[in-house]
Amino acid sequence: MDKSPMMDSNLIMTDKKNWLQLLAFVTGSINQELLLRNEYLAAENHILKSQIKGRLQLSDRVLPLNPTQ
Repeated sequence: MDKSPMMDSNLIMTDKKNWLQLLAFVTGSINQELLLRNEYLAAENHILKSQIKGRLQLSDRVLPLNPTQ
């Protein structure tokens, strides 16, 4: 049985719709994860700032990533 061009078009549109729904779901999930991560970091930053007494003195000195260097 041959498929009509209309059936092929419907299958392509259904497939495209499924991909768009999947993309929207993944994008939404990633966005939610980033929002939660930002909220966590903001709370952590607030806690750490409350533990600092006075001001921190910053310098241009670059520290090695590996302390044994």
